[in-house]
Amino acid sequence: MEKCKIYDTNNPDDMKDLELRYNVAHIEKIKGIMEVLVKKEQEKKKHEFRSGDCCPKCGSINYYQSGTCKTCHDCSYAGGCG
Repeated sequence: MEKCKIYDTNNPDDMKDLELRYNVAHIEKIKGIMEVLVKKEQEKKKHEFRSGDCCPKCGSINYYQSGTCKTCHDCSYAGGCG
Protein backbone atom coordinates (compact mmCIF):
# COMPACT_ATOMS: atom_id res chain seq x y z
CA MET A 1 0.00 0.00 0.00
CA GLU A 2 1.28 3.46 -0.92
CA LYS A 3 1.95 5.99 1.85
CA CYS A 4 -0.03 9.22 1.78
CA LYS A 5 1.97 12.29 0.78
CA ILE A 6 1.40 15.55 2.59
CA TYR A 7 1.93 18.39 0.17
CA ASP A 8 3.24 21.81 1.17
CA THR A 9 1.61 24.35 -1.10
CA ASN A 10 4.43 26.79 -0.31
CA ASN A 11 6.94 24.34 -1.81
CA PRO A 12 7.31 24.81 -5.60
CA ASP A 13 8.16 21.11 -6.15
CA ASP A 14 5.05 19.99 -4.29
CA MET A 15 2.93 22.44 -6.28
CA LYS A 16 4.30 21.02 -9.54
CA ASP A 17 3.28 17.52 -8.42
CA LEU A 18 -0.18 18.73 -7.44
CA GLU A 19 -0.67 20.57 -10.71
CA LEU A 20 0.09 17.36 -12.62
CA ARG A 21 -2.70 15.61 -10.74
CA TYR A 22 -5.31 18.35 -10.25
CA ASN A 23 -6.75 21.41 -11.94
CA VAL A 24 -5.17 24.65 -10.59
CA ALA A 25 -8.61 26.11 -9.81
CA HIS A 26 -9.41 23.03 -7.72
CA ILE A 27 -6.11 23.35 -5.82
CA GLU A 28 -6.83 27.01 -5.05
CA LYS A 29 -10.35 26.15 -3.88
CA ILE A 30 -9.04 23.48 -1.50
CA LYS A 31 -6.32 25.85 -0.22
CA GLY A 32 -9.02 28.43 0.57
CA ILE A 33 -11.11 25.89 2.46
CA MET A 34 -8.09 24.72 4.44
CA GLU A 35 -7.11 28.29 5.37
CA VAL A 36 -10.59 28.89 6.81
CA LEU A 37 -10.48 25.63 8.79
CA VAL A 38 -7.02 26.39 10.19
CA LYS A 39 -8.10 29.89 11.19
CA LYS A 40 -11.19 28.52 12.99
CA GLU A 41 -9.04 26.01 14.91
CA GLN A 42 -6.59 28.74 15.91
CA GLU A 43 -9.42 30.96 17.14
CA LYS A 44 -10.97 28.10 19.10
CA LYS A 45 -7.67 27.28 20.80
CA LYS A 46 -7.18 30.89 21.97
CA HIS A 47 -9.95 30.29 24.52
CA GLU A 48 -8.67 26.94 25.74
CA PHE A 49 -6.22 26.08 28.48
CA ARG A 50 -5.03 22.83 30.04
CA SER A 51 -7.51 21.74 32.67
CA GLY A 52 -4.88 20.13 34.90
CA ASP A 53 -6.93 16.91 34.87
CA CYS A 54 -6.40 13.70 32.95
CA CYS A 55 -8.94 12.59 30.38
CA PRO A 56 -11.33 10.11 32.05
CA LYS A 57 -11.56 8.10 28.82
CA CYS A 58 -7.93 7.70 27.68
CA GLY A 59 -5.90 9.15 30.57
CA SER A 60 -4.22 11.80 28.41
CA ILE A 61 -2.94 15.04 29.93
CA ASN A 62 -4.06 16.85 26.75
CA TYR A 63 -7.40 17.56 28.43
CA TYR A 64 -8.32 21.18 27.76
CA GLN A 65 -10.96 23.45 29.21
CA SER A 66 -12.93 26.06 27.34
CA GLY A 67 -15.51 27.79 29.51
CA THR A 68 -17.23 25.01 31.47
CA CYS A 69 -16.47 22.28 28.90
CA LYS A 70 -13.45 19.99 28.84
CA THR A 71 -12.22 18.20 25.71
CA CYS A 72 -9.43 15.71 25.14
CA HIS A 73 -7.23 16.59 22.16
CA ASP A 74 -6.08 12.97 21.85
CA CYS A 75 -9.32 10.95 21.86
CA SER A 76 -11.89 13.79 21.40
CA TYR A 77 -13.73 12.89 24.61
CA ALA A 78 -15.96 15.83 25.52
CA GLY A 79 -17.77 14.67 28.63
CA GLY A 80 -21.18 16.27 29.01
CA CYS A 81 -20.45 19.09 26.57
CA GLY A 82 -20.93 16.98 23.45
